[in-house]
Amino acid sequence: MDKIKNLLRRIGSGSFKRMFYCVDLVHKETGKSKLLIFIDMSFCILFYNVGYLDYHIFGFGQRSKEERKTYLTYNLNSALFRMMDDKEVAYLLKDKLAFNNRYKEYIGRDFFDPSVSSLDEFKEFTKNKKKLFIKPSTSFGGLGEYKAVTIDEDSDIEALYKHLLDNKLFVEDLIEQHPKMSTLSSNSINTVRIVTLVKDNKAHFLYSILRMGIGEMSVDNSSSGGLNTCLDEKGRIIKACFSDKTGLYYTNHPTTGMYLVGFEVPMYQETIDLCLKAALEEPRLGYIGFDVAITPKGPIIVEANDLPGYDMPQNHGTSNRKTGILPDIEKIIGTKLKA
Repeated sequence: MDKIKNLLRRIGSGSFKRMFYCVDLVHKETGKSKLLIFIDMSFCILFYNVGYLDYHIFGFGQRSKEERKTYLTYNLNSALFRMMDDKEVAYLLKDKLAFNNRYKEYIGRDFFDPSVSSLDEFKEFTKNKKKLFIKPSTSFGGLGEYKAVTIDEDSDIEALYKHLLDNKLFVEDLIEQHPKMSTLSSNSINTVRIVTLVKDNKAHFLYSILRMGIGEMSVDNSSSGGLNTCLDEKGRIIKACFSDKTGLYYTNHPTTGMYLVGFEVPMYQETIDLCLKAALEEPRLGYIGFDVAITPKGPIIVEANDLPGYDMPQNHGTSNRKTGILPDIEKIIGTKLKA
């Protein structure tokens, strides 16, 4: 009965329309009967605790029983967070201002919090500034107000300060992106997500994901419509890029037409090294997803995540993996992970 409830909950949390859209995508990829895919998809929801979107992304239509057991699911991802991150300090991964204050050494830019500073202090902060970037202190998935503002002699600094204060926003220096990274999308900072695990005071690199904006987007978040893809050991795009919004794979950027396969992230090893060092900054946080911008001077951390997207590194269309990342995690933590 519990498994049936789980099936109905999984389907009910999305929509039958979206579910059958995924069935159709898997049918086109595998050539298998839609009815058999629907039955197998329902079976996997019941017995592997994956949603229909995961079924498509993980390539479960082409996976054996044993291979399916190797995938990190949503529930296991949540269990990993509870195991590795102390709830007393987990707010550092949700509150962007708290993160900036704790990880100043790694973010490479100035920022201003209007909730603890005066208008006069803000006026002083904006002196000699040409552009700033507005962000909400707490948000996820690129939701909220994210935009660049120009500071010049005509700027109403008092009105900007009031806007920030009234809407629980803050500002930081606008990040200058490496020219090569800008070719992916010039309107957003295109970040590399580096996920780390810390065990016995040693930081381990788990995986990396490249994210990029499309169109006029000012953020690169997948949930806001951006693209994501896996990187190989040299920081190169392996296969294609995926859109959560459309469920489709792209070898060419949908806005610019740029061919993406083979693109290599500059200063990739430095990016990993930066995150491995930052991972040890707070020993009570053992599982972190760092979003890193590549600047002409080197990588800097933009923000961090407490529940890095478990689906992205296991996407069959963006990586060459035939299994999930669960064995990699369990090898590092030294125990079986249970939901």
